[in-house]
Amino acid sequence: MSASLTAIPSSALYFGFYEATKQMLKKTFINHNNNSKDNNISTPLSRLLLHSSAAAMGNCASSVIFVPKEYIKQTLQIQTKDSMHSITSVITSTLANQGVRGFYTGYFPTILRNVPGAIIRFSVYEELKIRSNSNSNSRNNSRNHFLAGALAGAVASGCTTPIDVIKTSVMTGVLPRDISIYSGAKLLVEKNGILGGLYAGGGARVLWSSIFGAVGFGTFELAKKKLGVIEDDERN
Repeated sequence: MSASLTAIPSSALYFGFYEATKQMLKKTFINHNNNSKDNNISTPLSRLLLHSSAAAMGNCASSVIFVPKEYIKQTLQIQTKDSMHSITSVITSTLANQGVRGFYTGYFPTILRNVPGAIIRFSVYEELKIRSNSNSNSRNNSRNHFLAGALAGAVASGCTTPIDVIKTSVMTGVLPRDISIYSGAKLLVEKNGILGGLYAGGGARVLWSSIFGAVGFGTFELAKKKLGVIEDDERN
């Protein structure tokens, strides 16, 4: 229940900050170039820069809630029988000993870990949505939004699985803590091969990411529709 409660504001910040940043950057780009007749970003490269920047900002904003949540969860997970803590005691103890900054231990490593996946996820989704909206028969089709979200989540997860496996291997002691990404990848491949090493558990990760992507993006588009938010490439 607590995880769900913290996921709601985190996701709201994630998607809300992404959309707000995207619209701001789009207006800035159009005003700077002053050459767009339909208020759309026409080139793939400009769209990639736009969506990548917005995705990175959205991830940084959502991490304001996500990182403290993970800190509290991990603190509770590593506790022993002699040091049992409740969520309240973890919060009060952290504030007393480290202040608010204690909840943001690992904020920047978390950003560096999550931003690449966010960039891939949103960029792929937006391109798929543009392709879908170019067909008048499928314009604003909610089913297509869910499908595009699922595919975007799967692609992003597949691309970032090796990094996640290396990170997990370091955290669990399979790899030394001071090892580089390249050296860690090399050791895992030598020991277990590419699929068994860098993509261990990749199937389940891709599956869950595709479900999360479908629900996240699909719900996001439904919410935008209910609120009357219409993008330029969705206008008739």
